[in-house]
Amino acid sequence: HTNEAELRSNLLMNLHYRGLDGATMLAEHRAFGAALPAPAPPPPTPLDGRRLRIGILSGDLRGHSVASFADAIIRHAPSDTELVAFSTAAPGQSDGITDALKPCFSKWLDVAGLRGDAFDACIRAERIDVLLELSGHSSGGRLAALARKPAPVLVRAIGYPDSTGLPAVDARIVDAITDPAGAESRCTERLVRIAPCFLCYRPPEHAPEPAMPPADAPITFGSFNNAAKIGPTSIELWARVLKAVPGSRLLLKSQTLSDAAGRARIEKRFAQAGIEASSLELVAYSKTRQEHLELYKRVHVALDTTPYNGTTTTCEALWMGVPVVTTLGDRHAARVSASLLHAAGHPELVAKDADAFVQLAASMAQDRTRLNTLRTNLRGELRASPLCDAPAYAARFHAAIRDCWKQWCDTRAG
Repeated sequence: HTNEAELRSNLLMNLHYRGLDGATMLAEHRAFGAALPAPAPPPPTPLDGRRLRIGILSGDLRGHSVASFADAIIRHAPSDTELVAFSTAAPGQSDGITDALKPCFSKWLDVAGLRGDAFDACIRAERIDVLLELSGHSSGGRLAALARKPAPVLVRAIGYPDSTGLPAVDARIVDAITDPAGAESRCTERLVRIAPCFLCYRPPEHAPEPAMPPADAPITFGSFNNAAKIGPTSIELWARVLKAVPGSRLLLKSQTLSDAAGRARIEKRFAQAGIEASSLELVAYSKTRQEHLELYKRVHVALDTTPYNGTTTTCEALWMGVPVVTTLGDRHAARVSASLLHAAGHPELVAKDADAFVQLAASMAQDRTRLNTLRTNLRGELRASPLCDAPAYAARFHAAIRDCWKQWCDTRAG
């Protein structure tokens, strides 16, 4: 049953790449939760008025994008909390990031080999007050193992752009842009909104300095998102942008483009949208993170994917001085970049619909003066913005966690 649940969890992640409507996605998530055991009573624990014991469950406390967003809540945890790590990373995946984060925890448990009752018992034995789950249904996630509710309060954050569908999960950390009023109808958890953004980005160290493409280079749009996100909606939208700027090109970078069949599939889809392969450049690998970031020096404007936005890629592009144009979609996954851009101080890069997206991307790509200004200033603006203010973000995030705990205590006391 555990393997079946984890397979279904992987399916839920993959469904996001198909652009299904919100009602269908919610039904699929609810079906996942309904197939699992009902929650059991959490372990007995003292009520409020002491240090809060927070467990962090993740397989990505390493050189992974989730770690770059979780960094603030780990390194800047308040003194009235203590952190316990439950790492589901496979043996051999730990790295320098893992080593740097470990001292922030009072205890670090490698639990990749635990399943079912053993996994549940391990968490219960630590007397965790709030268990913070950072993977959701993404790769390496262990949501099915939380069905019996091994801690009084279960909170989801960061690594998955949707509801869990799991009745045992109490709350999900979002913001008012990703999940405006009424979004509660699309999820099974209580939505806890923090402002201005539900994420905090830790920029890469030793990133190359931003630089514009050569003056004689063709206008180049780019997307370094996972190619699985490049579905019919994105292709149709991007094709319109390329047609609006004659002679422009599109640079795509994704590890999945190393596969010949995958490359052919992308080229065929663009051809069907009226864009010849000669207007595309498909890049699969960079040897180093530095080389990956250097590629942004060839991009004038980054185009966001929809209805499944970029997250790390949006932040990386901004850090390299490249504006990212996005649309304001109809669900969390389609509104993440809008939230990031607002927090970065550039709400003007958020288009209200497809027509506005095409007009904005085309006009910006042809305004070299504006692009030069952004290339020069974006990194500094990002560094000074709420999106990179780790201490302030951590204070808001941990206050929200403490509120979740207090609400549970109030229900017990009542």
